[in-house]
Amino acid sequence: MAKLERTYNVPLRKEFLKEKNYKRTEKAVRALKEFMAKHMKSDDVKIGPQLNKKLWDKGIKNPPHHVHVTAVKDDEGVVRVELFGAPAFEAKKPTEKKSGGLKDKLAGAIKGKDAPAKADDAKSDDKPKTDAAEKPKADNKPAPKSDAPKDAAKPASEKKVDAPVKKAEEAKVPEKKEVAPASKDKSAETKQ
Repeated sequence: MAKLERTYNVPLRKEFLKEKNYKRTEKAVRALKEFMAKHMKSDDVKIGPQLNKKLWDKGIKNPPHHVHVTAVKDDEGVVRVELFGAPAFEAKKPTEKKSGGLKDKLAGAIKGKDAPAKADDAKSDDKPKTDAAEKPKADNKPAPKSDAPKDAAKPASEKKVDAPVKKAEEAKVPEKKEVAPASKDKSAETKQ
């Protein structure tokens, strides 16, 4: 069976207007897949990267009203849909995973530290390797100056805070004496 190639102008507006504003592009993608499944008579539909970018170009709320696409159905029944005029895309084929992932590194570190060290040696043959345990780390902080007065070592914000506190202590406000409330008899006499 030979490849079947067709070109369609897919209307999307009728479908995505049925959906809420914040789900419109998702609905447009589903509508495109349903359209292709119906017209190409296959349930396995793959959307190409350029067509996907075109659909999501204006965000989730504003998909295009229609798209001009090229659909190619292969011998296995897989339909690959791409934007009209764009180069056809090939499906990603599973490749063998490279050894040396995080899982392998951790397993090597648990068993012995030889496995990760060998991988690092292969990468950098020119540079001599030194262990961090042999050399103590030097502090990057400068040594404090003992000749400077203590007030100079304080930041300016601390100096300003100390001065008003001293002034408030020196200028104490005299305490008010409590006045006993007058009895009812006296207040009645003053009114008359």
